[in-house]
Amino acid sequence: GCYTPESRADFPVLFKNILKKDTCYYLIDESADWMHGNVHHLVAQAPVDCLPDYQKIIEGIQARNQVDGAIVCVGKDYIVYWQLNGESDPGFKELAACSEWQTIREPAPYHFPKGSALWDKWPGMEVTPGDSFNMQFTRKYEMEEPRPQPVNPDAVHVWHGFRNPSKTPEEFAKFLGSVFLSSGSLLQPNAGLHAFFPSLPENKEKPSSVPDQTALMFWTNQETYHDGFKKVAVRAYTNLHGDAYGEGSGADFPILLKTQFKPKQPYFLIDRPADWMLGKVQHLIGAPRGGQGSKEFLQLIFNWASNIQKSDPTNLEGALLYAEKTYVIAWLCWTGDSNPGSELDELANEVKVWLHQGSEKYILPAGLWDNWDGIPQQYPSSLNIQLKRP
Repeated sequence: GCYTPESRADFPVLFKNILKKDTCYYLIDESADWMHGNVHHLVAQAPVDCLPDYQKIIEGIQARNQVDGAIVCVGKDYIVYWQLNGESDPGFKELAACSEWQTIREPAPYHFPKGSALWDKWPGMEVTPGDSFNMQFTRKYEMEEPRPQPVNPDAVHVWHGFRNPSKTPEEFAKFLGSVFLSSGSLLQPNAGLHAFFPSLPENKEKPSSVPDQTALMFWTNQETYHDGFKKVAVRAYTNLHGDAYGEGSGADFPILLKTQFKPKQPYFLIDRPADWMLGKVQHLIGAPRGGQGSKEFLQLIFNWASNIQKSDPTNLEGALLYAEKTYVIAWLCWTGDSNPGSELDELANEVKVWLHQGSEKYILPAGLWDNWDGIPQQYPSSLNIQLKRP
């Protein structure tokens, strides 16, 4: 639909000191990831008498071995050349200098926007003359579904955080996204972190007695969490807490809820392992309604939790709860192919709601060393960060 019959593509062969027209060559006989490198591309007129000059320059590029990859093809009256990294090598400029007419491009990394799959309503890429692209594919190994890694319900650190007064709400959210949550998500999976659920409640007119942030951090077991502090990656992340949080912040491992309910103690309601990262998670942050005493508030929370334990709803994988006199935080996890039940709605109807929503699955788009703004944080929000688990 686009090309003339003369157009074609070939696999390159290793260059061995003989340059022939209409043959594609690679100069570096090593594997390389071109998609994630700095690529330079030359399209130029090839004068008839320049073949010996091209061969000499190409021999030099290959002999110096300063580039990570190089592919060249000389046609009847043109040359095309691609180079991966190795900007200090003079070969690229030498090839370009042989021609009066030339186009030099650095292919721009192109990420497909959300909603640009085969079945989406999408006009396609905007392409204009002179464009050169480095298509950023999602490769097959990156699309593989993570294997289930269920952990016991007493292996989750239940966090309630209060903002450091030195930071405004906007500064707090920016620090969380750009540094704290991003580094924690990248540094800790290899230390045994299996799932991570950070959330921000509605901030407008929120009383200071309600946490400014909540989180669940699922570990292989409690011993793995404590052993994590022997690792530099975990210590580096943990020591950021003082920059973000103030008085009242804390975390603990939950215990099974039985006949007694105490404030300031996390509880799990379902005593079986689950992989929360692969499930559908709902989260609620609530406070007493006007006229509701603390005793009445804590009692209704206990009654709600006890009812869940007695009914044990179908497809409910896990349930976690933490409460103080001034707030309650609760999470429910359902199997990934099921629709959540109405259990959390029932609690929401009894309290003043500051967050009530499903945790959105968020795939980390970059690593520690990439140019990246971090995990977006806004009020209100709840994320199910899709960790790259070992």
